[in-house]
Amino acid sequence: MSPDILSKVKHKLTNNFNLTDKQVADFLDLFSKYKKGQLIYPGAFIRKTYIQMSLVYKILEDISLSGVLERSYEIYCPSCSWYTGELFSTLKDIPEELECDECETTLNFLDNSLVVYKVVFD
Repeated sequence: MSPDILSKVKHKLTNNFNLTDKQVADFLDLFSKYKKGQLIYPGAFIRKTYIQMSLVYKILEDISLSGVLERSYEIYCPSCSWYTGELFSTLKDIPEELECDECETTLNFLDNSLVVYKVVFD
């Protein structure tokens, strides 16, 4: 991640969110490791920074507004924890009828989708 982008993200973290210095440093440390094309799973930031889930999503959404990240949806199976590997830009792009290729469980696109973020700018 370029120093310019990290500087902008740091500015957002310190000015838009009520975070401790350690949370900001931990967030930036993890965020800096991502490269263009990689997926960011919010859970990784929750575990590393101890920031509440709802706030991590707000932060990632705020960063995505600057064009660095793009929100996508990924489908998983709650029965066997299998991920389709396919990304969808919007919920309406997800087929209404889905079945897990691993265990044949019928999946509901609303209940079985995760928000992930793709790095689109280095």
